[in-house]
This record gives sequence, C-alpha cells and structure tokens, in this order.
Amino acid sequence: MRVDIFIQTTFKGNFAKGDGAYGILLQIMQGGVPKTKEHYAGWSGTTCQRLNVRAAADALNYMTAPCDVILHTGSCYVKSVAESGETRGKHQDIWMAFFAARNRMESVTIQQESSHEYSAYLKNQLAKKEYTTICDK
Repeated sequence: MRVDIFIQTTFKGNFAKGDGAYGILLQIMQGGVPKTKEHYAGWSGTTCQRLNVRAAADALNYMTAPCDVILHTGSCYVKSVAESGETRGKHQDIWMAFFAARNRMESVTIQQESSHEYSAYLKNQLAKKEYTTICDK
C-alpha cells in the first residue's frame, strides 16, 4: 500500500525563535478514490527547522502499518537530514522519533516541493487557527 503524506507549515518569528503551525494530510487511494485524514498543530517558542522536523515525525507516527510512504514537504532541511541521517546534534529527540517511525515503514521517500496538490487547502485550514498551540521547550 502507498500513502502520500502532504505537509504544510507556517512560521512567524526570527531564526532563533517564533511561532508556527503545521497541517498534515495523509492520502491513500481506494478504488481510484482518494481517502484522507488530517491533523493540525501549533507550536510557540520554536524554530522553523524544529517545526518542520516535528511535522515530519508526527506524520510518520500516524502510520499504523508498514507501507510505502511518499512524504511531500517544503523543507529542504528535512529532506537533507532524512536522506543523510546526519543531524549534527540538532533536534535529536525529534529526529530519533522520525527515524524510528521511518524504520517501521516499508519505504519512505521525501519529496521536497515548494508547493503540492494540497498546499492551498492546508494553508487555508491553518489560517483558521482551529488547532491547539503547545509551548516548545
């Protein structure tokens, strides 16, 4: 089975700290018809990179059975570290969760895209701010 995971993030702040949110949409095709599930979360006191890593790790952790995953993200950082495995000591706790979830899957391919087929939809949903915001440590 193949699952496409689409991630969209928003972030306001500076390089060191800010507020952001992400939307995750998981899609499978059943009989030629897309079936989707969505999740949204907000974070305060975080960084843009940490937000993107958290979104990718959370997305993979929603998977309940091994499958082939295509993860669509706008983050070149997530793609680079996911493929190289070299975290350089940053966001170790979240990367460990990401790699553990990735190892449970049959395969995970990261596609770094500035926009994808659900970008506008997820941006619209995020603009509604109907999610819980958590303070990052």
